[in-house]
Amino acid sequence: ITEAQFLSTCYNDILAMAYSESRFDNKAVGDQGRSHGPFQIQTKLHNVTLEQAENYEWAAEWTLDRMVRDLDYPYLRTAAIRRHNGAGKGAEMYAVAVKSKAEEFRIAGY
Repeated sequence: ITEAQFLSTCYNDILAMAYSESRFDNKAVGDQGRSHGPFQIQTKLHNVTLEQAENYEWAAEWTLDRMVRDLDYPYLRTAAIRRHNGAGKGAEMYAVAVKSKAEEFRIAGY
């Protein structure tokens, strides 16, 4: 994978994750109040403040750093995206949806 491919893949995946999680809504709340921000970070589980979770730049960097550090993203791309959403069938469907949306964004030139 070239550096340009890496950057394009990361950018579009992160964009697609924020779209899938919250439609880019920094104030989004989910999982019965446990998840916050554009990436729906579980603040207590991950020791993240509400302000951090709602800050798009901070949350995007945290999400990407976690995927790279813990899940060998982008080489294990599907596993890393799936893990952001949890486990099980829902997480599998999430990974498929995120990758599809990332490809839409890539084709559209985002």
